[in-house]
Amino acid sequence: YSFRDVEGEVPMDTEVVLRDAQALLEMGCTRIILSDTDGRSTPNDIERIARALSPATGLESLGVHLHDRFGQGIANALAAYQLGIRTFDSSVGGVGGSKAVQHSVGNIATEELVALFDGMGIDTGVDPLPLLEAGRLLVQMTEMAGDPLPPSKLLANRLELHRGAPPGWLTAEMRAPKPAPQPAERSVTAEDEPAGPPVWRAVGGRRGA
Repeated sequence: YSFRDVEGEVPMDTEVVLRDAQALLEMGCTRIILSDTDGRSTPNDIERIARALSPATGLESLGVHLHDRFGQGIANALAAYQLGIRTFDSSVGGVGGSKAVQHSVGNIATEELVALFDGMGIDTGVDPLPLLEAGRLLVQMTEMAGDPLPPSKLLANRLELHRGAPPGWLTAEMRAPKPAPQPAERSVTAEDEPAGPPVWRAVGGRRGA
């Protein structure tokens, strides 16, 4: 719990988070992943903690692990990116959860995160089309297991558009080259941004994992 307490109601004390982060760095950790375990944090929470830690850890040492209870997960990821964070945990379809949280919710969806950055003209190095193919397989597996369908809105939209399509449903039309988007203005300057595109870390694929 990096941003709010276990119930998601009380903002975490920045001194407590900073102490734990410094202890991890002293043990040899090279990356500190800040977790919104309950999915109740806001962009203000992300900024408050990241700014408190960055003088001691450096933004290049920080990443975020975000859950998406109220549809704010992608907004939180954008806030982290604008602060200079470049490492993100996500999962295809937005599946996942935490045994530490009652009525836990999934992680932010990889395909939605990639779509956000692509729309801003930010090169992620991630091909979105295989993500959607993987999402289709995930939906088939969850249906067979009787589990809830993945919560990703982007994935649900794509599947609805291509309902009944055979394997290889991503058609030549979808794969046709599109005009390169223009880079969007961001709140951080080029001098402030760490080098390199966002980095993804895969998150476990089963609810409750």
